[in-house]
Amino acid sequence: MRIIFSILVFLCFFYGISFADEIYMNDLSVIRGKIIQVTDKNVEYSQEGKPFLIVPREHVFRIKYDDGQVVQIADIKGRDKIFLKDGSVIEGTVIKATRDTVMYYTDQESVVPSDNVIKIVYANGKVMQISELPAEALTDAELETQTEEPVIRSGGFLDSYFRIGFLGGFSSMYGNLLQKEESAYESHRNDFTLYPGINDEDDYTYNTGIHGGFELCLMFPSIKYPQTIAFSVTGIKFGLKTTYLFSKIWQDIDDDSLPRSADYDGRLLKYRTLNAGPEMNIIFSPRTGLFNMIVKAYVLGGYIHGGKLTAAPGLRDGRQSQGLPGFDKSQYTSDFTGYSGTIGLGLHVAINEGFPVTIGYDTYYTFSRIKFNRSVPLYNDSKSTSFYEFGILLYAGVHL
Repeated sequence: MRIIFSILVFLCFFYGISFADEIYMNDLSVIRGKIIQVTDKNVEYSQEGKPFLIVPREHVFRIKYDDGQVVQIADIKGRDKIFLKDGSVIEGTVIKATRDTVMYYTDQESVVPSDNVIKIVYANGKVMQISELPAEALTDAELETQTEEPVIRSGGFLDSYFRIGFLGGFSSMYGNLLQKEESAYESHRNDFTLYPGINDEDDYTYNTGIHGGFELCLMFPSIKYPQTIAFSVTGIKFGLKTTYLFSKIWQDIDDDSLPRSADYDGRLLKYRTLNAGPEMNIIFSPRTGLFNMIVKAYVLGGYIHGGKLTAAPGLRDGRQSQGLPGFDKSQYTSDFTGYSGTIGLGLHVAINEGFPVTIGYDTYYTFSRIKFNRSVPLYNDSKSTSFYEFGILLYAGVHL
């Protein structure tokens, strides 16, 4: 989010700078603004109050930048010719022509009164009689009537085919597994007779999931939309997403009746999950094309393997802390496998120039069902259970 904020601050600063470049059109009108970029198809520029405007390159004759540099845009040969009434001809580059003056450039900028000019023959073959010259460059009111032409964006994330990155985050868990934990805790309530108010109606445990892994997404060609405003949707991109996560669920006993010095906790679950499923990316673009903002949604199915259960870790830690004998390991441990289903929604930023970095975060909701390879006495000989997770994953990677 800090990078996004910095980009927005930069854009705000960029919009606020003075607009001093001049774009000379084939019809001899002049547009004042600040050139953003000149591409093979368009000339993009900014004006105060309108941060991104566009004109087709084929309609542009030349550009004069605020530092005095003149760039010929039209693919032409030769120089402009100014025919004077005294019979002489000035060859150079016409910068601006009005009914009062004709400004041109040879080795330096010069001006000739329009009264002395018969006609101007531009290097692209266009002829302009002096009576046809505009009285002035476009006024501010006329500039307000200029409309943006839609443009189809390309490059960057819109045309990427792979996204590879790392994931890390946390989650909160609830469901049937937590009910089994509560039942086990209730069954051994007498172990905590030093604290008679324990296990009241308050929640007695925190169960926090910690996750880390990596992601690979194969993305299909974008469905592209024309852009006519400064920041808008320019494409929708579908993909096939695969993640591999390493997860641990950690339990902490938290009860108002326990003294603050009591810190009963431990690992409840450890497992790995291979997930795969479809993903949809809605892509937003600014006029500059420096980055894309991406809203993504996905649905994943997963296979859980390598699971290890150590039931009631907070309870066992509390018993040992009070000098009580521990449980037989066969009562609370078991390997397990299972499956999961996940829905997620994320907000990401893809940098398109320089190193193609993608950063962002996902919020997700997962249902998991697991099957123990042996019954667990501490869970009343249960052989399976389920749980839900709501969490956040941070993402950093590249798009190619």
